Amino acid sequence: MFQELKFETLPTLSYAVRTTVRWVAAAALLLAAVPALADTYDIDGEHTEVRFTWDHLGISRQSGRFTDVSGVLEFDPVKLEASRIAATIPLASIQTGVKKLDEVLLRSGEWFSPDTFPEIRFESTSVEPTSDKTANVSGLLTFNGVSKPVVLEVVWRFAGDHPLAAINPTFAGQYVAGFSAATQIRRSDWGLSRTIPYISDEIRISIETELVRRPLPVEVPPADPTLAAEPMPPTDAIANEAPPSVPGPAPVRAEPLPPVLGSETEPFAGEPSTERPASVDTGPADNGEFLAAPGGAQAVPSAIGEEVPGPDAPDAVAPDTLVGAPGKDADLPNTNPAPAVEPR
Repeated sequence: MFQELKFETLPTLSYAVRTTVRWVAAAALLLAAVPALADTYDIDGEHTEVRFTWDHLGISRQSGRFTDVSGVLEFDPVKLEASRIAATIPLASIQTGVKKLDEVLLRSGEWFSPDTFPEIRFESTSVEPTSDKTANVSGLLTFNGVSKPVVLEVVWRFAGDHPLAAINPTFAGQYVAGFSAATQIRRSDWGLSRTIPYISDEIRISIETELVRRPLPVEVPPADPTLAAEPMPPTDAIANEAPPSVPGPAPVRAEPLPPVLGSETEPFAGEPSTERPASVDTGPADNGEFLAAPGGAQAVPSAIGEEVPGPDAPDAVAPDTLVGAPGKDADLPNTNPAPAVEPR
């Protein structure tokens, strides 16, 4: 596909785009040629147990275990024979369920010597697949200063995202794997011959382990010398390169604004207009308290909320006579008596 791509047919692309296309093509070709690498896993000590059993006087099988296990697995699910493992077990983590027996095994000097050889180690030397999910893993088992070959029958049980990742954020992003293994040894091969045959020489070992994959490294493929980089164009050519046209926003049609309520052309609904008709003559005595309308007989509201008859109405009272009207000003003298009104 990449051989059919002609870069000469892309004269309109900018220099940056053409260079990016070249690098993508080179990376795809290199990734297609590189085989898959084994993933690296760390043993999860909280979910790993190594258990061993022995025959006790022909009456029953007793057991013990090691509770502290660490190690690294290089696992290639496509090519199982390329996998390998190395594990370490501190002798001090032995537990038989009987404290006195644990002390005898560790402190008597007749069994283990944790001060001199504090660890048990296993390191694989080869992996022989027996099916898609099983394999025989050969390696060296070392303790008490002795290394002997053993073969583990291994079952691959799981590999994938942690099953609890969807409901527990603690496990989010974890990729895990699980294995079971079993083998059988003769303890006398490592110098542990005491109490044979009352306590069996053969020891059966079973392993259950979970492992967590390390984050995958980000690898940058090396540059392919056959793909020569395109020479950088002059700086002025890049600066003068026309940018792609981007359509601007559509024009907005201006609509006329509605008239403002309360303006001179349209009074606010519900409020009287403050403009006075041109035909109304308020006269020099109009101080905002009285309004005189044409015709004389029309009653108009006064400033104190009463209706005052016009000057031509019968029994009309001049506005000045209101100064001494009963009320809070009744005791004040009338300094401006009204002229007598002649009856018609």
